[in-house]
Amino acid sequence: MASSPRAAPVDLPTPTTGATAASSGHRRAHRRLSRENPRWGYLRIVGELKKLGIAVSKGSVANVLRRNGLPPAPRRAGPTWNEFLRAQAKGVLATDFFTVDSVLLRRYYVLFVIEVERRVVHLLGVTTNPDNLWV
Repeated sequence: MASSPRAAPVDLPTPTTGATAASSGHRRAHRRLSRENPRWGYLRIVGELKKLGIAVSKGSVANVLRRNGLPPAPRRAGPTWNEFLRAQAKGVLATDFFTVDSVLLRRYYVLFVIEVERRVVHLLGVTTNPDNLWV
């Protein structure tokens, strides 16, 4: 068997993004943007760096900031879940079924709606045979 000739080594270009390309200048830019704009998150910093011609990933920005003791941007102020529900209660309705078994061993299906704000229950219908038209 004849041995095949070895291919000539290929000179690959140096990556322009990622961990191997993160120069100290880029890391300084990450830190500077995050310190000067404390409400910016990782994606915003990535976007601003892209405008400056620096292509980096969200993960690399997060790693650089974490290594330098800079936490992610604080959560935007907003209502808690309970505050949100109270504010939206006027338009929130809850609907459900329940069953009632009678003395004569018949099962009745009951459809009802609750107005969350006023806590009022509305009976929409009762049937022994729920089908698509009834629901």
